[in-house]
Amino acid sequence: MEIKEMTIEQLETRLAEIPAELEKDDADLDALEQEVRDIKDEMETRKAAEAQRVEIRAKVAAGEGRVTEEIKTEDKPMSEMEIRNSKEYIDAFAEYIKSEDATECRALLTENVSGTVAVPELVYDIVKTAWEREGIMAAVRKSYIQGNLKVGFEISADAATVHTEGAAAVSEESLVLGTVNLVPASIKKWISRAA
Repeated sequence: MEIKEMTIEQLETRLAEIPAELEKDDADLDALEQEVRDIKDEMETRKAAEAQRVEIRAKVAAGEGRVTEEIKTEDKPMSEMEIRNSKEYIDAFAEYIKSEDATECRALLTENVSGTVAVPELVYDIVKTAWEREGIMAAVRKSYIQGNLKVGFEISADAATVHTEGAAAVSEESLVLGTVNLVPASIKKWISRAA
């Protein structure tokens, strides 16, 4: 056991054992002398630290010192990249690869607990490099929008009517609007290595 790990009682016991070891014929005097020095240094260090703690306690009890403001920490949500780099997500992704159950991975990353799984950044960088080196991909238009996106569109409407000046107002058109919910998705292939 190292000296720093020993209790004061253990240090004192060891210090009492050393004189008996000095009497042995094969005793390493230099090593024993160094051990005594180390034990005494450690005991002095601990006594000084304890004296300092006692002094600080006495000062606090006497009303010295100042009250500091309580530090309020704000819980800010982690970014997607921080989540994908977290140990929990990397472990969940590894479990997903082993068991093909992506529920835990998706729950950590998004409200859409079903579907494909975003890879951790270390895997993403490898795939991204390969993606960018592919020449045909330079011609593909890409959009980067985080999260789900709802887009309104016109399903159907009446034809426009001609309105001449001074004529009666045209009737209101029948307009049908719709909303499409775009949920992020990836197109992937899984290829097992040949045995």
